[in-house]
Amino acid sequence: MTLLPPGEEAHLEGLRWQTLDEAQLTALLTAYQSDIPLGMITGQDDFRISVAGAQEKTALLRMGEQWCIPQGATPTTHIIKLPIGEIKQPNATLDLRESVDNEYLCLALAENWAWRCRKRRSSPLRGSAPWR
Repeated sequence: MTLLPPGEEAHLEGLRWQTLDEAQLTALLTAYQSDIPLGMITGQDDFRISVAGAQEKTALLRMGEQWCIPQGATPTTHIIKLPIGEIKQPNATLDLRESVDNEYLCLALAENWAWRCRKRRSSPLRGSAPWR
């Protein structure tokens, strides 16, 4: 969705994306370990930070068998989330290391109750290409 000031017309453009090879996808999905925001690629100036919520996440586009970074106003097809982790307070710790598993379980329960839900898959970032 794009919000425009009154009287301004939208400039429609075609779908645009950057296809990621295996090394680029791995770098993108593991960069958070180097204090780089999830989804940010060095040298890319079209970084999106508009996926709402407190949990670290990035949005990707799946075109056939290829993972891509959408560019411009091109919509996404997948949201990749990381666990929230531990939130430490002076007198307590909130353990949200399993937040992704919890969300996965909640969506599975909702589907079981015949609610219409988006497809979901939980996949750890360990081993070889878990996102395939």
